[in-house]
Amino acid sequence: MAQFKKQELTLAMGHHVAQRIIGADRVLEESELAALHGMFPREAMVVAGFVSEASGGYTDVFEEAARASFRELPPLLGEAEKVDLMRVWWTMSMSDGELSAPESEVLEKAGQALGWEQKRTAQVLEMLAAESRD
Repeated sequence: MAQFKKQELTLAMGHHVAQRIIGADRVLEESELAALHGMFPREAMVVAGFVSEASGGYTDVFEEAARASFRELPPLLGEAEKVDLMRVWWTMSMSDGELSAPESEVLEKAGQALGWEQKRTAQVLEMLAAESRD
């Protein structure tokens, strides 16, 4: 079992949840892919060993890091870092112009994965919604 740095765990969790958001509404939009690659550049994924430079596919290391991130990362993150991650996922969910119910469910589960209670997740999502209206 590999040992991952906080930065690698953050990248893995961030990308994994972003993938779930993209797949949540079962409609793949070009804007969502562009947002994914903008937030999680291929180069960073290759350097981390999460994407094979040769094939372009995800590696077993990515799968392992993603699984580890849900166990190991939440206690390593401060509150501001958790909000920042949620902001990335919120931006991803809004990249196609709307927040669908399935995307909202993914965000709620992501808040739980970060160690928040439902009330705190709802507060953060309301704050992000207000930020995006401004």
